[in-house]
Amino acid sequence: MKIGLAALSMDIVSKDTRRQDIAAFIDQAADAQCQMIFFPEYVNCQRTKETVADWDAGHEHDCFARHVESVPGGPTARLIMQKCKDRSIWCAFGINEKASDGSLINSFLLVEPHGRVAGRHVKTHLPDCEEGFIAADELETIDSPLGKLGVLTCWEIHYPELTRLYQILGADVLVFPTTQHDTFALTLARARAFDANRPMLALSFVWPEKPDADRPLGAAYIDEKGNVLALSPNRRHLLVVDVPVKKGCNDDRFARRRPNVYRKIVEM
Repeated sequence: MKIGLAALSMDIVSKDTRRQDIAAFIDQAADAQCQMIFFPEYVNCQRTKETVADWDAGHEHDCFARHVESVPGGPTARLIMQKCKDRSIWCAFGINEKASDGSLINSFLLVEPHGRVAGRHVKTHLPDCEEGFIAADELETIDSPLGKLGVLTCWEIHYPELTRLYQILGADVLVFPTTQHDTFALTLARARAFDANRPMLALSFVWPEKPDADRPLGAAYIDEKGNVLALSPNRRHLLVVDVPVKKGCNDDRFARRRPNVYRKIVEM
């Protein structure tokens, strides 16, 4: 299946300009005959003029809480849903969402070509900068044309237990939407793909001012052995890749597991 992985630039722009860029990426993916397009975490506001101003004013811990949007009523969700309808494409994206009950959640949403939300992952592990957000207590896969998606949003990549749980839940593809802008994010993504014996789609931002040796993740397609099959350049880019649709399978490592040795992990 042909899919598009969006590597957005860290250039500081307004939220309105960011939405225009999201629309342009969707058009580009549809023109390239992609059936799906994936965006990173906080695509609506990461490193926009509005959030940078709040961060610089001392709101490091509640910056993202100050820029939540509702779904489907908020401007980013409305735009993406309409573009999916207009271009007959699936779109997955991360957003800081104000839920219907008023709680703040870090969501990764899948929108289908009729413009409806087809699936939602809510982040389960939160760092200090997400003060005021509520963490989910359970994991579920998201059904998609690519198979069952297991989403690891940003900070969740640090917890190998989540990867193992997705494997048990039958995830076919892992998805890593993040705002991490360092080289270590790619190392973690490769490790988690190998841990689960599942391919990984990694989505982040690029920062053209940084040298390649210190470049951020951008977008990457990683196979189940942790090999990087495709990586975006360190500039705004739509990485178009062909991902086979297949059920995730376990290799010989998992047949040789000895759960009794690991029992203290589940007892903690």
